[in-house]
Amino acid sequence: MFIPGRVYLRSEIHKTVGGQEQGGISTPADHDVIQIFVGRTGRRHGYAYQWTPERELLYTGEGKYGDMEFARGNSAVKDHVADGKDLLLFEVGKDSFVRFIGPMVCIGHQFGERPDTAGRNRRTIVFRLCKPQHLANRNPLEIDFDSSSPLSTLHKKALEESEDHSSAKDR
Repeated sequence: MFIPGRVYLRSEIHKTVGGQEQGGISTPADHDVIQIFVGRTGRRHGYAYQWTPERELLYTGEGKYGDMEFARGNSAVKDHVADGKDLLLFEVGKDSFVRFIGPMVCIGHQFGERPDTAGRNRRTIVFRLCKPQHLANRNPLEIDFDSSSPLSTLHKKALEESEDHSSAKDR
Protein backbone atom coordinates (compact mmCIF):
# COMPACT_ATOMS: atom_id res chain seq x y z
CA MET A 1 0.00 0.00 0.00
CA PHE A 2 2.76 2.46 0.98
CA ILE A 3 6.39 2.36 -0.15
CA PRO A 4 9.13 2.79 2.50
CA GLY A 5 11.00 6.04 2.01
CA ARG A 6 8.29 7.62 -0.13
CA VAL A 7 6.78 10.96 0.91
CA TYR A 8 3.01 11.41 1.05
CA LEU A 9 0.61 14.20 2.02
CA ARG A 10 -0.96 13.15 5.31
CA SER A 11 -4.38 14.30 4.08
CA GLU A 12 -4.08 11.96 1.07
CA ILE A 13 -3.28 9.03 3.35
CA HIS A 14 -6.42 9.72 5.36
CA LYS A 15 -8.54 10.14 2.21
CA THR A 16 -7.34 6.72 1.07
CA VAL A 17 -7.22 4.77 4.33
CA GLY A 18 -9.21 6.88 6.78
CA GLY A 19 -8.42 7.46 10.43
CA GLN A 20 -7.96 10.52 12.58
CA GLU A 21 -6.11 13.34 10.85
CA GLN A 22 -4.69 14.74 14.09
CA GLY A 23 -2.51 13.10 16.69
CA GLY A 24 0.17 10.46 16.67
CA ILE A 25 -1.95 7.32 16.48
CA SER A 26 -4.60 6.95 13.79
CA THR A 27 -7.02 4.01 13.79
CA PRO A 28 -8.97 3.80 10.52
CA ALA A 29 -12.32 2.04 10.97
CA ASP A 30 -12.52 0.49 7.52
CA HIS A 31 -8.96 -0.84 7.12
CA ASP A 32 -6.87 -3.29 9.11
CA VAL A 33 -4.10 -0.80 9.81
CA ILE A 34 -2.97 1.47 12.61
CA GLN A 35 -0.89 4.46 11.61
CA ILE A 36 1.73 5.99 13.88
CA PHE A 37 3.03 9.48 13.12
CA VAL A 38 6.22 10.70 14.84
CA GLY A 39 7.59 14.22 14.75
CA ARG A 40 8.82 17.16 16.74
CA THR A 41 5.41 18.64 17.52
CA GLY A 42 4.64 15.87 20.00
CA ARG A 43 7.35 17.03 22.39
CA ARG A 44 5.18 19.86 23.74
CA HIS A 45 2.69 17.21 24.92
CA GLY A 46 5.36 15.06 26.59
CA TYR A 47 5.68 12.54 23.78
CA ALA A 48 9.08 11.11 22.90
CA TYR A 49 10.56 8.54 20.56
CA GLN A 50 14.00 7.17 19.89
CA TRP A 51 15.69 4.32 18.10
CA THR A 52 17.76 1.97 20.22
CA PRO A 53 20.97 0.25 19.08
CA GLU A 54 18.87 -2.95 18.92
CA ARG A 55 16.79 -1.29 16.16
CA GLU A 56 13.74 -0.88 18.34
CA LEU A 57 11.69 2.30 18.37
CA LEU A 58 10.68 3.46 21.83
CA TYR A 59 7.44 5.33 21.21
CA THR A 60 5.37 7.18 23.80
CA GLY A 61 1.65 6.38 23.57
CA GLU A 62 -1.20 8.87 23.32
CA GLY A 63 -2.87 11.03 25.95
CA LYS A 64 -2.16 14.71 26.60
CA TYR A 65 -3.24 14.95 30.25
CA GLY A 66 -2.80 12.68 33.25
CA ASP A 67 -1.61 9.11 33.32
CA MET A 68 -1.79 7.22 30.04
CA GLU A 69 -4.15 4.26 29.85
CA PHE A 70 -4.65 1.36 27.48
CA ALA A 71 -7.61 2.91 25.69
CA ARG A 72 -8.27 4.03 22.09
CA GLY A 73 -4.97 4.27 20.17
CA ASN A 74 -2.81 2.85 22.96
CA SER A 75 -4.98 -0.24 23.13
CA ALA A 76 -4.94 -0.52 19.33
CA VAL A 77 -1.11 -0.44 19.23
CA LYS A 78 -0.74 -2.94 22.08
CA ASP A 79 -3.24 -5.39 20.56
CA HIS A 80 -2.57 -4.89 16.83
CA VAL A 81 -1.15 -8.38 16.25
CA ALA A 82 -4.01 -10.13 18.07
CA ASP A 83 -6.49 -7.92 16.22
CA GLY A 84 -4.91 -8.72 12.83
CA LYS A 85 -3.94 -5.12 12.06
CA ASP A 86 -0.76 -3.81 10.47
CA LEU A 87 1.15 -1.08 12.30
CA LEU A 88 2.52 1.55 9.89
CA LEU A 89 5.15 4.13 10.92
CA PHE A 90 5.32 7.59 9.34
CA GLU A 91 7.75 10.42 10.06
CA VAL A 92 6.17 13.88 10.00
CA GLY A 93 7.93 16.50 7.90
CA LYS A 94 7.09 20.04 6.87
CA ASP A 95 3.86 21.28 5.31
CA SER A 96 1.76 18.18 6.14
CA PHE A 97 4.14 15.83 4.32
CA VAL A 98 5.02 12.50 5.92
CA ARG A 99 7.57 9.86 4.99
CA PHE A 100 6.59 6.22 5.28
CA ILE A 101 9.26 4.50 7.36
CA GLY A 102 7.72 1.05 7.15
CA PRO A 103 5.63 -1.56 8.90
CA MET A 104 6.35 -2.19 12.56
CA VAL A 105 5.40 -4.74 15.22
CA CYS A 106 4.71 -3.93 18.88
CA ILE A 107 6.89 -6.34 20.86
CA GLY A 108 6.05 -4.97 24.29
CA HIS A 109 5.75 -1.89 26.42
CA GLN A 110 7.10 -0.36 29.57
CA PHE A 111 6.02 2.53 31.74
CA GLY A 112 7.85 5.81 32.02
CA GLU A 113 7.34 9.25 33.44
CA ARG A 114 7.12 12.44 31.41
CA PRO A 115 5.29 15.73 31.73
CA ASP A 116 1.84 16.10 30.22
CA THR A 117 0.68 19.10 28.17
CA ALA A 118 0.14 21.09 31.39
CA GLY A 119 3.69 20.27 32.59
CA ARG A 120 2.59 17.87 35.35
CA ASN A 121 4.49 14.58 35.65
CA ARG A 122 2.47 11.55 34.70
CA ARG A 123 2.87 7.85 33.95
CA THR A 124 3.41 7.20 30.26
CA ILE A 125 3.20 4.08 28.15
CA VAL A 126 6.35 3.50 26.10
CA PHE A 127 5.88 0.97 23.32
CA ARG A 128 8.74 -1.13 21.99
CA LEU A 129 8.31 -1.35 18.22
CA CYS A 130 10.49 -3.14 15.71
CA LYS A 131 10.45 -4.02 12.05
CA PRO A 132 8.75 -7.32 11.26
CA GLN A 133 11.18 -10.24 11.23
CA HIS A 134 10.65 -10.94 7.54
CA LEU A 135 11.91 -7.42 6.78
CA ALA A 136 14.83 -7.43 9.23
CA ASN A 137 17.39 -8.26 6.54
CA ARG A 138 16.48 -5.31 4.33
CA ASN A 139 18.85 -2.38 4.53
CA PRO A 140 16.87 0.65 5.79
CA LEU A 141 19.83 2.89 4.93
CA GLU A 142 18.63 2.67 1.33
CA ILE A 143 15.75 4.90 2.37
CA ASP A 144 16.45 8.57 1.65
CA PHE A 145 15.71 10.15 5.04
CA ASP A 146 15.58 13.86 5.76
CA SER A 147 18.91 14.30 7.54
CA SER A 148 17.56 17.12 9.73
CA SER A 149 15.06 14.81 11.43
CA PRO A 150 16.02 13.63 14.93
CA LEU A 151 14.27 10.32 14.24
CA SER A 152 16.24 9.77 11.07
CA THR A 153 19.51 10.72 12.76
CA LEU A 154 18.89 8.27 15.60
CA HIS A 155 17.73 5.62 13.14
CA LYS A 156 20.81 6.02 10.96
CA LYS A 157 23.12 6.00 14.00
CA ALA A 158 21.47 2.85 15.38
CA LEU A 159 21.68 1.14 12.00
CA GLU A 160 25.30 2.15 11.45
CA GLU A 161 26.25 0.84 14.89
CA SER A 162 24.35 -2.35 14.21
CA GLU A 163 26.04 -2.80 10.82
CA ASP A 164 29.47 -2.01 12.29
CA HIS A 165 28.82 -4.63 14.98
CA SER A 166 27.68 -7.16 12.36
CA SER A 167 30.72 -6.46 10.17
CA ALA A 168 33.04 -7.00 13.12
CA LYS A 169 31.44 -10.41 13.75
CA ASP A 170 32.02 -11.38 10.11
CA ARG A 171 35.72 -10.56 10.23
